[in-house]
Amino acid sequence: LLGRAARGGDARAQRDLGLLLQATARDGAALGDALRWLREAAAGGDPAAMAALGRSLALGLGAAPDRGGALLWLGRAAEAGDREAAETARLLGLG
Repeated sequence: LLGRAARGGDARAQRDLGLLLQATARDGAALGDALRWLREAAAGGDPAAMAALGRSLALGLGAAPDRGGALLWLGRAAEAGDREAAETARLLGLG
């Protein structure tokens, strides 16, 4: 059900699927799949997905660490109303 909703373009489902895959990943390919779903959800305007994508990029979960991408998505999350995104950037040494 979650996968069907995610494939159908539901940003919340995409975020939830990305976070689920990330939490249960056993290898880099699974982390890459998780990152792909988080990117889809973030591009779809989900602030929590933007923040999760920013954290993932900062930590290198699913791809090489990307400081610029992390700052971009954490900033967008903060602008979209995610109150923790700016603090996350600061704690990760990004802002």
